[in-house]
Amino acid sequence: MVSRRAVLETSVVTLAMSGVESRSRLHAQQSGPQPTAEAEQPVQPDIEVLPANPLSASGQADERSSRIATAAFLLLMGIVTLGVLLLATVLLLGSRARRLVRQPLPEIPPQDPDWFLRKKLEPPDVSPPPSED
Repeated sequence: MVSRRAVLETSVVTLAMSGVESRSRLHAQQSGPQPTAEAEQPVQPDIEVLPANPLSASGQADERSSRIATAAFLLLMGIVTLGVLLLATVLLLGSRARRLVRQPLPEIPPQDPDWFLRKKLEPPDVSPPPSED
């Protein structure tokens, strides 16, 4: 897959080379007749032509792809580990909840049938503190 940067660099180099050629043709036409030996020699541009994909030429692409692969692998391992931990938590908490549900409820003492006849407890008398006037 060709990166955008490589396409951009290639197009810039192509445009620059075509501009150099057209400029040299215009210059040759304006200056008048020239000796045939110089006219036949092509004009060499001062532009360094880079390969289509400069990253693969220098070996940086291999290093970058190995870093991406390592990062993807670590991310996948993190997701798997997190999933296993969440599953174990659900299983452990679920078994504990089932154990608590299976336990019988404590016995409720029988209610006094004459509860409504008892004398009500009165709340303590809460009076405001005496003012010191």
